[in-house]
Amino acid sequence: WPEANPGDKPPLAELLPTSALRARVLDMRRMAATLEHRYGITVGPEALQAELNRIAAASRAPAQLRELYSALDNDPNMIAACVVWPALVQQELRRAFQWDKSLHQSVRLQAETARSVGDAQMTVRNIAYTRKDDLSQVVSDRPEGASEEIMVSDEDWTELLTRLDTTDESGAASSGKLRETGEAFEREKVLRRSDERLDVRVTTWPKQSFDAWWQSESAQSKTTIAPTIDQRLTLPIVTGHSEDLVKSGQLTNVPTGRTRHTAIWTGNEMIVWGGRDKSGRFLATGGRYEPAIDHWTPTTLLNVPEGRVWHRAIWTGVEMIVIGGSKPCGWLCPPPLIPTPESGGRYNPMLDEWELTATAGARRTYGHSAVWTGTDMIVWGGMGEGLYHHSGHRYSPDSNLWSSLSSVGEPGTYYGHTAVWTGSEMIVWGGTAGGGPTMSAGRYDPDIDAWSEIALNGAPDARIDHSVVWTGSEMIVWGGSAGGQDAASGGRYDPANDTWLPLPLENAPTQRSNHTAVWTGAEMIVWGGDSSIGGRYSPGSDSWSPTSGIDAPSQRTRHTAVWTGDEMIVWGGESANSLGPHPVVGGRYSPDTDSWQWTNNRIFANGFEMPKQP
Repeated sequence: WPEANPGDKPPLAELLPTSALRARVLDMRRMAATLEHRYGITVGPEALQAELNRIAAASRAPAQLRELYSALDNDPNMIAACVVWPALVQQELRRAFQWDKSLHQSVRLQAETARSVGDAQMTVRNIAYTRKDDLSQVVSDRPEGASEEIMVSDEDWTELLTRLDTTDESGAASSGKLRETGEAFEREKVLRRSDERLDVRVTTWPKQSFDAWWQSESAQSKTTIAPTIDQRLTLPIVTGHSEDLVKSGQLTNVPTGRTRHTAIWTGNEMIVWGGRDKSGRFLATGGRYEPAIDHWTPTTLLNVPEGRVWHRAIWTGVEMIVIGGSKPCGWLCPPPLIPTPESGGRYNPMLDEWELTATAGARRTYGHSAVWTGTDMIVWGGMGEGLYHHSGHRYSPDSNLWSSLSSVGEPGTYYGHTAVWTGSEMIVWGGTAGGGPTMSAGRYDPDIDAWSEIALNGAPDARIDHSVVWTGSEMIVWGGSAGGQDAASGGRYDPANDTWLPLPLENAPTQRSNHTAVWTGAEMIVWGGDSSIGGRYSPGSDSWSPTSGIDAPSQRTRHTAVWTGDEMIVWGGESANSLGPHPVVGGRYSPDTDSWQWTNNRIFANGFEMPKQP
């Protein structure tokens, strides 16, 4: 339950009524029956014991797992029935559905004859692959019409030629082979080829989603199967953090690699949503990662908001609220973009349900900021339809209504800024008004709907794309882009005295922007940007120390990071030159041991996804 939410934590029965719990149990039993009768797969004692063993060894939160097991009386049969069996049933059914030829045959036929699939039209993306020995050299001459440019190494270039079957070296277009993934059928057609570049047109025919299929399938199914529990099941000792099973690719459901998405921490899960994949597709998908059992669960696609980037998300204690962002805009990303419709979404992980937010009074913006006050979500600034918005709005989930903020005395910065909630005020700092970084800042008090100024004497240089944390008494700003150059400086703002102090430069991380920062309760941890080595800043000692680079995730920008209470989880993003593939390998950083662990569990090559198909 977030400290920022002053209300009492609701009882479980209010968030998950008995009727909803009963419906979930019946739904899971129908899944098990479908898995057995349609696909001949039974999740029995052997599979349950194997998964109990895996969880005990691979848990990323062993203390939380022990607490969960204690709540279930450390009974291996009860734990298997309540925790392990539902996860395995859903995982196996989703995998079987993805590769069921009979269910997706009509889509395959449409793809083979190059026609659209019902109302879900095929999508076409143009990708330019550029061969570079040095991936740190950014190519700026993006080909006209290309939705994405991807730089590849010599080794990856050879693999790419093999996959695309580009045998014609005359530069003529290849016919393009149909390729099946878990989510779609794709045809990759080589339009032009040279020794250094491949121009490829990717046409995609999406498969039916699991959620849509199961909604129809479950309504017709009355057969249920209860878990098959063996009294000889044993509860292994929880050790956690074993990498062997993580690297073996045993689990599935890891979300598609993405950038410019959002992530929140619920108290036991990290929920990622939205963003854009390496082929330029704007995603309306997400995933829930539970470190205690090292398991991903997809978020439902039913009633989901439109896919987007540059949106914002907050956690209320009950729901994740997603607001704003940009919808598909070809390769013109970042700005100028096309803002999404006014509606956002409210996601309840307890029920795995989406509800759209009200549109009346909302604004169509992206690149804005958002904070949670405990009762309202305050959205400020951003850009929409070619205009910078220096206005703000408040959204109340209780009433599902929007209201405007006062404009008197508001800051003059609109985009690329940051905002924190102090417990009584929102503090906005940095950003741009359209002509470069500005020194504008402001404090907003929602109780009296009024802005007040912030002292700028002693503040860091004006900047955008920086990071910010709230310590409980101070706002700490670090990094960002100032005057066209990335910064390695920052400052501490004390709102009680309206004063600034500079951060020390000694041992500070290298200059960077589009990185992340989290507050641990004692330190600010900065990571990402131009390096896979970050920094830890302690206000108590006013000093920096580096984070370990051993087993750290690959270098990236525009990723997300959350603080769990004892670890920082980093996930997603794009390679630092902004043109490479989007990593799906995440990392968990423990400041107590100054060490990294993996979060994901697929087969990887060079840090990028290599899906394992059944």
